[in-house]
Amino acid sequence: MGTRVKTEFQKWIGNIKHENYAPIRDAIIKECGVSRATFASWSRGATSPELDKRVTIAVIAYNYNEEIPFGNMYIDHDEEGNPQVIVR
Repeated sequence: MGTRVKTEFQKWIGNIKHENYAPIRDAIIKECGVSRATFASWSRGATSPELDKRVTIAVIAYNYNEEIPFGNMYIDHDEEGNPQVIVR
């Protein structure tokens, strides 16, 4: 079998510190409105989050460590300083 390339989400979630993993996982599940099975599928690279879910994950990621796991996105801030995801 060939080597599978990790998805951007897999790389990012795999670098979350152990003590922060459960709260980040739970936030993603809640904010994206998905099941634990769907999250696990994303984490294994079996499926990938759709664009609206990636935007939500990008905000959670930014709030966690100011990183965006998806290369086609970046964060800008509105007048109140709230993060806004920009998709290129």
